[in-house]
Amino acid sequence: MGERAAAARSRSGGALKRWVPKLHYPIRIGEHDQTAFSFGLIWDWAGVAGDKEMRSCSPMLRVGFYVEDRRCPIDYEPSGEDFLSPCLAEADFMRRVLDAPAFGAGCRDSCRDSGRRTRPGWRRRW
Repeated sequence: MGERAAAARSRSGGALKRWVPKLHYPIRIGEHDQTAFSFGLIWDWAGVAGDKEMRSCSPMLRVGFYVEDRRCPIDYEPSGEDFLSPCLAEADFMRRVLDAPAFGAGCRDSCRDSGRRTRPGWRRRW
């Protein structure tokens, strides 16, 4: 890796390691800055880079942010503003960090039908 690329990676990794522990709650919007989408990218990068310290930041937050989630309102997606499903991005991140049985149980609880019923035809075109 070139000297400049290594320096940029070091600065970026350091900034992320300082930022992640400061988060108090997940960002759950259907855009790039949602935390589940970002954590998935960070997790993958840390694995490729061999950055164990960075990977240790993500599990700490997933426990507090996502493991206890129930009934993600997937029936409201897409909202017309979303292009990344917050519910599916959360499931995608959790699939990376949990073993298969834990992921299956968590996904079953968090992505099941929310129980809300919208008015018939609400998604039909005008």
